[in-house]
Amino acid sequence: MLEYAEYLKIIVGLLAILNPFGVVPVFISMTGDQSQKQVRRTINLVAVSVATILLSALFFGDAILAFFGISIDSFRVGGGILILLMAVSMLQGKQSSVKQTAEEADESIEKESVAVVPLAMPLLVGPGAISTVILAAHKSHAGRTLRRPGALHRASGLERNRAGHHLSRPTRRRLRNAPF
Repeated sequence: MLEYAEYLKIIVGLLAILNPFGVVPVFISMTGDQSQKQVRRTINLVAVSVATILLSALFFGDAILAFFGISIDSFRVGGGILILLMAVSMLQGKQSSVKQTAEEADESIEKESVAVVPLAMPLLVGPGAISTVILAAHKSHAGRTLRRPGALHRASGLERNRAGHHLSRPTRRRLRNAPF
């Protein structure tokens, strides 16, 4: 389990990356023609979608990375570069070079709900937030396993087994079959 200061750092970092206050103008422009009831429904749907996406990243992030063969260290480097690029673009204050065509603007007006796709996923929960959650989950999990009694001995293969050997059987087998 992490210390309270670590949890506070994770929450503050996640709030800075999510930037909910920066999405307010986009939200107002996308829900300007909706009734008060529809706006509240959109708010609730955005909140549920953001929570679902972040919890999915929290619980299944390591499994997804393992499936694609991505180590946590390479993911940490990639996520750090991504967050650095986002910060630099925010500091420069440049507008995006991506432009919206007239057909896309008409299509976005005709959409029934703008809660999940434009608001929740790319605007609030983007790659930066997902990588932050996965790295925080891995950090918490790694700290928990190393604090267990004897975890270092088991990880290094130096625990004493029933036969009295100081090296575990898989470690002895690896050493026996080593090329040196």
